[in-house]
Amino acid sequence: MGGENENLRQAVARMTLENISLREDMEAERKFRDKIASAGHSTFSIDEFFGTIFEEVLNLMNSSRGSIALMSQNPLDEKNQFYLVAFNGVNDRSVGTRLISFDEGEKIRQALSFGQSLTINDIRRGHYTSSMIRPFYLGDKPVGAICISNKKDGKDFNSQDESKLGNCVAEIEGQIKNINAKREGFFNFLTCVEARDFYTAVHSVRVGALARIIADELRMNVREQRIIEEYGCLHDLGKLAIPDAILLKEGKLDEKEYEWMKEHPARGVHMLGRSSDTNTTDIGIGIVGFHHERWDGTGYPKRISGEEIPYEARIIAVADAFDAMNSNRTYRQRLEAQQIQRILSENKETQFDRHLSQLFLDVLPSIVYTQINDGEAGSLFHSPFCGQTMRILPGEFVATTRHRSEKFKGYFPCPDCLGD
Repeated sequence: MGGENENLRQAVARMTLENISLREDMEAERKFRDKIASAGHSTFSIDEFFGTIFEEVLNLMNSSRGSIALMSQNPLDEKNQFYLVAFNGVNDRSVGTRLISFDEGEKIRQALSFGQSLTINDIRRGHYTSSMIRPFYLGDKPVGAICISNKKDGKDFNSQDESKLGNCVAEIEGQIKNINAKREGFFNFLTCVEARDFYTAVHSVRVGALARIIADELRMNVREQRIIEEYGCLHDLGKLAIPDAILLKEGKLDEKEYEWMKEHPARGVHMLGRSSDTNTTDIGIGIVGFHHERWDGTGYPKRISGEEIPYEARIIAVADAFDAMNSNRTYRQRLEAQQIQRILSENKETQFDRHLSQLFLDVLPSIVYTQINDGEAGSLFHSPFCGQTMRILPGEFVATTRHRSEKFKGYFPCPDCLGD
């Protein structure tokens, strides 16, 4: 009888512990959902979203190592390439700065090519590893995969872990769908602005692309390059709130009109749903809210100077000024190439960060623009100063550098500006 009572007590104790563990797991998943919902609501960038939630994923899965892979979205990149948007425990710290081929990432290839979830328990490089890889989708298209390894308790991943990761991925897919919808709203914004001012729409896309090239030259990781490009395309978001009489005025703005125009950075931050007074290290705030600050402190809206200006905003300032000078405006024609380069050089340490301005001038001769090949016989690469680039529409514009352009089939140098 005593033995039966002891067995019953042990069974009750096990059930109690299991119930406690279940409640803890449910609470952890609830907190995870709240945190990623907040992260998704506050960004216009899928890359920024994954960088924000990565540690939350590791904590939820009780994992000490992992990574999140995203398929490359650049139409000029070779197919079947991905990059690590976030990672921990990867020996190669430079891995985030480059694209990775499917040949190099066999397990990622399986997950992304076939939509397969993988659980791997084996010995690698002399160490036992327990891992799970789960693809995630945007609609019916796999766009990335979450990889987690080595539970902190030393146990293998099991069916319960697979279910938990599945729930995690389902929540993530919902958030990236929402973020993508906001990004589509951004393109609608460009369409609205284009209807008022064609220059502004194309200008925003070109500035984003130029900023990404600068970030690449700075050896920033791919995630940072993507975030800078995405918010670079949004840098003039606040101009949507500027009246046509000011935005499209053919002559010089008067003092009152200029003061109104100077409000567009703050209006843009507000349209992002953020406040420039709360977090000036936020990349979106930095780019949208401070891209008109000057190195010497005479810019707007805060009149901050030097390294007080967010680094990403300093990158955008160079790209923005270049494209503004290199474009036809309502009040003047585009400037000559030599004049533009002279102004960028002369305004180092007054308007621009000296290092970033010089880096851009150094890379400028190698920058080329093209129109996305949509099934036609071929497309041309142009110098940024070629007049034909002004006719490329926002949704068709791509920028790269000459040494990278050489590998793209179906694209050829423009004979008028790049030679035969």
